[in-house]
Amino acid sequence: MKYKISAIFIGLFIPCIATADTHTLNIGGTTLSLLESCDSEHKLNVLYGGTVYCAPATTDTLTDTLHVAYNGTTYSICNGTCGGSGEYPMPETPPEPIVMPSTCEWTQTNEKAYLLSDGRQYFDTKVKVDSTIAMDVTAEVVNGTNARLIGVVGGACFYDMSINDAADVYFRIGTSTYSSVCNNGTPTTGKHLWEIKNNNTTGTAKYIYQDGKRVGYKAATTCTGTNTILVFHSDHVKFGLDPTENGGMKLYSVKLYNKSGKLLHDYQPVAKGTDICGTVVPTNAMWDFVDKKLYYPGGTGQMGYGVDP
Repeated sequence: MKYKISAIFIGLFIPCIATADTHTLNIGGTTLSLLESCDSEHKLNVLYGGTVYCAPATTDTLTDTLHVAYNGTTYSICNGTCGGSGEYPMPETPPEPIVMPSTCEWTQTNEKAYLLSDGRQYFDTKVKVDSTIAMDVTAEVVNGTNARLIGVVGGACFYDMSINDAADVYFRIGTSTYSSVCNNGTPTTGKHLWEIKNNNTTGTAKYIYQDGKRVGYKAATTCTGTNTILVFHSDHVKFGLDPTENGGMKLYSVKLYNKSGKLLHDYQPVAKGTDICGTVVPTNAMWDFVDKKLYYPGGTGQMGYGVDP
């Protein structure tokens, strides 16, 4: 859909088109470069001087209002009278995380809070795959089917953990060879803490823990890659599923450590509308307490948020 930006803008944010030579859209203190060639990420179309230009923003319409979500802030451009409020549209590929001030000390204090994926939503830790990394993941399979817990898409350096409908856990670390933890049909329903721990400072071997009990071992070939570690998404094809076909999962927390045990990231669920150091979160997301960034999910549909009783 195309929009002619010629109407009133809410509040102090006044949109304007710069000179025809520069082709930019100014929204408040933000300048969006306008392009004549569009791709899937350029979802804002601007009609100017008879030419349609594109801006790298996510958009959605409601009651003749265009809402532009850019770097975590939602702006409204109105044709006539504004009404309603915008919804954050889930991008297929998660956008870059939003950086908060280094002094920001917000944290999720309720350990029962979670994000909920129906199998179509995931988030990207933005951490390049490294087989020496250790991880803690607190999650729950909520519909009893196969579920991809963590993983990587593409590349020859693997880091995957998946659960099948018999409650067996399969994992690959370093190489494409699968190892498994057989739970003999014991259901994985309920909240569990899964830990992938290094048993030495080289990170070449891993112990797998469930709720503090060691249940598996994996010799891990040392490797690194350019692809990043994902939550609820992977190339793990042990169960013959498309990479996006997870079971429904609740995600309570994710922590990543280097091979020496230093905490690199601490991801915590954040509800839509939460004010984190002056930024109102436009969708349910993950907050990294360590690097002070907001990580928005990707996929299709909407990732839910809830708190266990």
